[in-house]
Amino acid sequence: MFSPILQSAFNAITGPARIHCIAAHLPAIYILASHTDGPVVELGAGASTLALLAGCAEKGTKLVSYDSNPETKKKVFSYSKLSETDPVWNLWTHVTGDSVAVAKDWNNNTVSLLFIDTNHSYSVTTNELNAWYPKMKRGESAAERGIICGHDYYLKRFKEGNVDKAVNEFMEKHKDEFFLQVLPNDQGLFILWPAGNRTNG
Repeated sequence: MFSPILQSAFNAITGPARIHCIAAHLPAIYILASHTDGPVVELGAGASTLALLAGCAEKGTKLVSYDSNPETKKKVFSYSKLSETDPVWNLWTHVTGDSVAVAKDWNNNTVSLLFIDTNHSYSVTTNELNAWYPKMKRGESAAERGIICGHDYYLKRFKEGNVDKAVNEFMEKHKDEFFLQVLPNDQGLFILWPAGNRTNG
């Protein structure tokens, strides 16, 4: 069935997502969310929220977005062109809070998909990865484990190091549990797939 929230996500490709250089990755973000069994957690809301929510709507799973700016919720509504009373928003919760501190509100082994797009510094990204890692779903097979992904892998903004350094160090610590894929364009989308999902080199 046609989904207005999905149309909103794709409309964002030539709108706000292009401004914020995430447009090329919205289809991939949608696909990831549509193939998880929920819940999905987003750190840093924006155009990505529409793609994640469209994917969650496929399964009826919940999306929780954490953002330090309380005004971001209004921005997401404006991106979507949907009424704020549309039933799809019942699947979405927006929380104003620190992306690291809020991890304590989740039990371990509960998150199916984590999407990271906050301030992109090495220190914050490292702290986010470490705080949320225990919250990711565990399982006997790779298909039962949570996926961690995020935007701006290639972005260079801070002298201390950026997202790529944090992700690479996290991967080195957990190389038996994940393998890293980076999609190019628009500053890069990293995906930490559970080990065992790879179908080719």
